[in-house]
Amino acid sequence: MKVLSKFVMLLLVGGLFVMACGEDEEENQNQNQVTNQNQNQNQNQNQNQNQTPSGAMFCTNTCEEDSDCGDPSDWSCVDERCEWDGEVDTGCDDDADCQALFSGWITECTEQADCPGQVCIDAGGTGYCATEAGGAVDCDTLGMEAVEYDLIEGDDTTEVCANTSSECHSAGYCYEPCESDDDCDAAGADTCLADGTCGCGSDASCDDVANADTCYDGVCGCSDGEVCSEDQVCE
Repeated sequence: MKVLSKFVMLLLVGGLFVMACGEDEEENQNQNQVTNQNQNQNQNQNQNQNQTPSGAMFCTNTCEEDSDCGDPSDWSCVDERCEWDGEVDTGCDDDADCQALFSGWITECTEQADCPGQVCIDAGGTGYCATEAGGAVDCDTLGMEAVEYDLIEGDDTTEVCANTSSECHSAGYCYEPCESDDDCDAAGADTCLADGTCGCGSDASCDDVANADTCYDGVCGCSDGEVCSEDQVCE
């Protein structure tokens, strides 16, 4: 499992229609492989933002009014500092949510007709359009494995490409647990931490992270205002 570099919406494997030509099908699946990996990268890079270490400092935008902070529906200017007040989708309630997400099952279905070019499977009581194993691109190439599921219609089963290693963290986000530093290759997240997430292991891990030069218990932050951009403070 590679924790690759990290929030991009995807054209996941399950999101494209299979074209009439076999070459088109293979091209679409290869494109989905890249975007699927990008999603995993983005989620793993940002997962530690949900866990702010005590004493950590980060570059924060200064402001005079809400409009200085960007989208006023998500940001407010409070005491001359931009504060996020938008709603955040924590991403998961259980591991099944993450396995569906990382498998590229973004289209729900209630019957086979809902999934042209794919199969409608029953995954924990929810129907998803999934890529059937044994197609133009095998599951290994997509970083997944062939797993047997019940079809939404009838009593038959089929094997589809699925990610079975992703989990729902106790903080409420999807991630793929790392086993060693080899699984972590992103800027600011090159070390496998004790909780199975990727983060910084030293200040050097933050060298390629914008507005950061210090590692605070796995999360890159700033040491002083000189690290931050103009109109930012380190606090």
